[in-house]
Amino acid sequence: YFRVDAPDQAQAVVTTAQTLVIAGMGIVLTSLLWGPLMVMARRGRPKPDLADPQKRALLLNTARAIPAASTLLSPVGVQAALKNPIIRPVTISIKDLSPKLQGLKILQLTDVHFGLHIDADQFEKIADAAKDYKPDLVVLTGDIADDYTKLGPALTYLKKLNPKLGIYACIGNHEIYRGRRQAEQIYREYDIGFVCNDGVELEYEGEPFWLAGADDPARLFRNRKVFYEKSIAQAMQNKPSETNLSVLLCHRPIGFDAAAKQGVSLTLSGHTHGGQMAIAGRSIFEPFMPKQYLLGHYQKGESHLYTSAGLGHWLPFRLNCPCEGALIELVSA
Repeated sequence: YFRVDAPDQAQAVVTTAQTLVIAGMGIVLTSLLWGPLMVMARRGRPKPDLADPQKRALLLNTARAIPAASTLLSPVGVQAALKNPIIRPVTISIKDLSPKLQGLKILQLTDVHFGLHIDADQFEKIADAAKDYKPDLVVLTGDIADDYTKLGPALTYLKKLNPKLGIYACIGNHEIYRGRRQAEQIYREYDIGFVCNDGVELEYEGEPFWLAGADDPARLFRNRKVFYEKSIAQAMQNKPSETNLSVLLCHRPIGFDAAAKQGVSLTLSGHTHGGQMAIAGRSIFEPFMPKQYLLGHYQKGESHLYTSAGLGHWLPFRLNCPCEGALIELVSA
């Protein structure tokens, strides 16, 4: 028996239910791999090298372990998702960076998904964690809120950081789904700069740089490459020729290819959540989706990308991929 107005008890029930649901989903999904492995192991000779009894035993034991591992790790992943977010320091080395721009610190926050699982105080937690780093600029790279009633209060927490170059945001697909005009209106009310298909020149220590924002293709499932080429070209077209450093806010990291073609120095993205499971700083899904730039730092020529794991989640489950605010510091290559 529990009272529904008792927050701690209610939260415990919700967390337990979520854990059971995710464990069940894990068993179902891993069975897609488990079944074929069991068949291969028991047949014994699907390939010549499986005739070795030791190899057959290893394959069979691996197949047996998959559902068990999924079940055991589910509670761990749920509890990890409920922990406070971390600040992840990231150093990006930019070729020919002006000495005046050395040490520029950008706090990137993305994919918070204020709503069912994430409350407005997530920005309070990350602001408290970031205040000692004294970021010069804070950027929001999309999918910040699914429930717009939480967006304004959350921005109030964030503005306490008072970064000297301000706070800027670009659009994400969830803002489009929930109503982009409403999101833009809230950003205006809280004095958050909004960049979409355009940019603005900022100045740090007397040296200018270009901050731009791409649009998001949202429901467009085809021709996203063409979409990004047009959007990023438009966002960069007013950049003064004498301004060397350019930073692009692009919700989806797949925009990086077009950004690199445009000579963008640094692209900041989210969207993927890093798959919410990672090993050695890369998503565990990276081998299967290498061109999606799922998590971490990437480079093409002299163009850089950082894809953040984000501050929120689709489901409250994370393994070695904590909710993060990325603290990007620029240095000269």
